[in-house]
Amino acid sequence: MDFLLDKTPPDFQKSELLPLLYAALDTDTTQIQELALGIIPSLAQRFDHAATKNQLLPRIRKLTLSTQTLSVSAADRTNLKMPHSN
Repeated sequence: MDFLLDKTPPDFQKSELLPLLYAALDTDTTQIQELALGIIPSLAQRFDHAATKNQLLPRIRKLTLSTQTLSVSAADRTNLKMPHSN
């Protein structure tokens, strides 16, 4: 994923890759959710604050509160370290 992000312009990342990540978090497939959660820490630095606050965090919260799968819930709580805004 890092390679793809390094080779794509920021506009493409925002218009194509972020919606793909959002769809992965919204799916009912546990493996896809786990993969999406696993890449968020490495991608978080590339997101603008508004995208993180308005799009990403609500999806993570919904997933955390609604999942019955322990691995997804644990990934939510242990792998995600969102950057602090100043």
